[in-house]
Amino acid sequence: MKVYRGMDALRISPHIFLRDKISANQSISLSLIETAFYDGVPSIAAEVSSEYSSVFFSSNWIEEFYGAKKFSSFTLLPLSGMQNTFRGEVLLSAFCDFYAFLEYGRIIFKFGECEDGSVIDRIVEKSCGFRFGVVFRSPGNE
Repeated sequence: MKVYRGMDALRISPHIFLRDKISANQSISLSLIETAFYDGVPSIAAEVSSEYSSVFFSSNWIEEFYGAKKFSSFTLLPLSGMQNTFRGEVLLSAFCDFYAFLEYGRIIFKFGECEDGSVIDRIVEKSCGFRFGVVFRSPGNE
């Protein structure tokens, strides 16, 4: 029996954690929306594309859940009241080569590099009406 670290276990079995018949960006967006919804975020908006996708929220549920602005690593945590599910932000760490957290229209944490800064600038501008947002890209987005 081989023991894997949490993220390694996700990466070797993406079919368990990402939904079938939709792209990785769509699946991760839905998971982020579900996580925020179950954590009580009242207003959520999403824009999903084949390259960069974004989800905006009326509150920063990650800060409220973790109690601090520490976005560099996530742990596997079940959603309250749901079995066999994982928090959406964990999928960002496992399946995305780029993601950034936005707060009040500015980037507060970034992982990876974005080749087209104008795309991120456009998304950041759209996020200004929301308290919190995430922009991301999954290389497995076919």
